[in-house]
Amino acid sequence: MTFWALLPFLCFVLLFLFFLCTTQRWRYSFFFASLAWGVFVVFVSEMLSLFNGLTRNGVLAAWVLFALALAAVLAGTFRRGKRIPKFSFSQYAAQDFCLLAGVGTVVIITGLVAVAAAPNNWDSMTYHMSRVVHWIQNQSVAHYPTHIQRQLYQGPWAEFAILQFQILGNGDRLANMVQWFSMAGSLLGISLLVSEMGFSLRSQLWTGFAAAVLPMGILQSSSTQNDYAVALWLIGLAIFVVRCNRGQGKWGDTVALGVSLGLGALTKATAYIIAFPFLVWFFAVGIRQREKRLWRESAVIFVLLIVINLGHYSRNTGLYGSPLSGGEQKYFNEVFSPGVLISNLVRNGVLHLGAPQQSFNQGIKAGVAAFHRMLGLDPGDPRTTWGEFDVPAWSTNEDIAGNPLHLILIVLSVGLFLWRRESRSDSGLLVYLGAVSGGVLLFCLVLKWQLFHSRLQLPLFLLAMPFVGIALARIKGRWIFYGVLIVFLMGALPYLLHNERRPLLGKRNIFNIKRASQYFSYRRFMEVPFVGAVKFVGSQGCSDVGLLFGADDWEYPFWALFAESPRPVRLRHVHVKNISAKQEEREGADSLPCAVITQSEAGRVMVMAGLGYQKSWQFSFVSVYTPMTELQLQKLLQYLR
Repeated sequence: MTFWALLPFLCFVLLFLFFLCTTQRWRYSFFFASLAWGVFVVFVSEMLSLFNGLTRNGVLAAWVLFALALAAVLAGTFRRGKRIPKFSFSQYAAQDFCLLAGVGTVVIITGLVAVAAAPNNWDSMTYHMSRVVHWIQNQSVAHYPTHIQRQLYQGPWAEFAILQFQILGNGDRLANMVQWFSMAGSLLGISLLVSEMGFSLRSQLWTGFAAAVLPMGILQSSSTQNDYAVALWLIGLAIFVVRCNRGQGKWGDTVALGVSLGLGALTKATAYIIAFPFLVWFFAVGIRQREKRLWRESAVIFVLLIVINLGHYSRNTGLYGSPLSGGEQKYFNEVFSPGVLISNLVRNGVLHLGAPQQSFNQGIKAGVAAFHRMLGLDPGDPRTTWGEFDVPAWSTNEDIAGNPLHLILIVLSVGLFLWRRESRSDSGLLVYLGAVSGGVLLFCLVLKWQLFHSRLQLPLFLLAMPFVGIALARIKGRWIFYGVLIVFLMGALPYLLHNERRPLLGKRNIFNIKRASQYFSYRRFMEVPFVGAVKFVGSQGCSDVGLLFGADDWEYPFWALFAESPRPVRLRHVHVKNISAKQEEREGADSLPCAVITQSEAGRVMVMAGLGYQKSWQFSFVSVYTPMTELQLQKLLQYLR
């Protein structure tokens, strides 16, 4: 890692100080800075790509100029008499400091894991990190031929951010920090949301604390997935919808609302589903209170959504004919009915109830099956189910971990809110509940159930935390307070210390295992064949390697291993049979590769573009093919005739 990798952090600090001097509000300024930083990431990635300028020098120049411009603006702000407000802890009681300490502990430990551990999540190995290195090699974020189409059509913002650190730092040391930063921002944001709704400091702190110890959140905060990133932008959307609807919003808040929506949509398609009820709320209130202004606000929001996503929309439309989808996998329900909605509500709920005992999980599965028989439905119906229905066991795996305690607390706190007459009189909180509930219902109505939905639900859990925080703030007894606090922290420890892929404790913790080996924490048996293939290709003096993969094969570890080679090595997908093969070749495929790596069983020979390749090395499921001599190819062709 180089010093220049810290430039984006410096720019964020300068943005934060500028907004802080302007608004005099800490959390508010943090969100404005996050939005401005996020937009600049998009600008750099898209603009440099237009000229194939996504190089280290190009990215470095962009961030240096941005830092200098921000420093000049900040200096001018100071000259005009603006100052950073003083932060006072005088309003904080001892219990408040305990909550802050709990949040700080989670943030520090997850930050340590994020910096020390290598990316090793399944999706990161197949497409999150793989698309980043393809962009760097191609010097552009334009679509390219690939066997793994998720590298193309999925929302790219989180990877755009990783791209900046990857280029400036000459490696992936800071790749996990995008999700970690998103977690820190989300915790500040969700507490700010409670403040904007008019609740006490204690409610804000409890909300932030409950969000901090969310199991799926802890696990994802040190990964290169994107669910915490989209959560950050959706929380921002909720904040500015609340401000506008309470009559506190200015044009800056409208712009921030549009940017939050745009960045959320660019990060992950689930943002469209979860954001929709909040937008309905925004427009419904706007029609009643500010009809004339609403249409101008709507135009601003719509334009920002389109502008921020224009590059991604255009690339997807050009290849797939649609701005939002591509590939061959279908994640959307094929039938719609009240029964299907109830089915998905139940099945998504039980994802969080798994226990270590398989007998318990099987009992839940049987109960769900019996309930579906009452509905006249099949819990494994492929029209509403992606994969096979099952109840995952309790786990610290970031792909399937549940949030059992938080689910129970959400149900109880919402029930308490609806039961108390004084609570129901708060129309703002009641409508907010409707917006969050609408997101849950739409999620279940639109998306097929899948075993990995717990991670996609992360933004919904975070948006529901205000109800938990407000309910917990009503705790009166000191010992009850500390008891609840301890229960939360004890429940968080397994996820903090024993992350299945990036553990802090145990023989195979992130400090005992070499970084190159950490890429394979998910599937340790892959390391030997991957390393062997790279060594063999290196022994052949080959610097142009073709990849012949399946649609969900691991790719990124090859890039990480080849990056250690003494000579530069180009990697590109070859013999692509899907629609991405129509793309203009951007990976130097004017010549055939000198080696082809496969991860599937193949014959001893293959022919590509008239050139024969023979299997020259194999270990387990990984094979390396090298070009045949002209004489060998002629003999092969004669044999085939």
